[in-house]
Amino acid sequence: MERAKVIWEELGLPALKPESPWYGYSLGEWCDEFEDEARLAVQGDAFVVGERLAQRRVKGEMPNKGAWPEGEEPRA
Repeated sequence: MERAKVIWEELGLPALKPESPWYGYSLGEWCDEFEDEARLAVQGDAFVVGERLAQRRVKGEMPNKGAWPEGEEPRA
């Protein structure tokens, strides 16, 4: 993002007014398992996440059925 800021300023565009980042903190909707899988993906271990998902897959079921761990359904 620093490089983008430099380019923005070089182009003479209006001054940026950065706000608090929207990333890096929990919005409260994910369970701990999803947080762990996101961390693994960011660290480059997306294949580990894929292996976990493959183990939960049930033949004949819709792809996203049961995506949330048991007892961790999202709030309505």
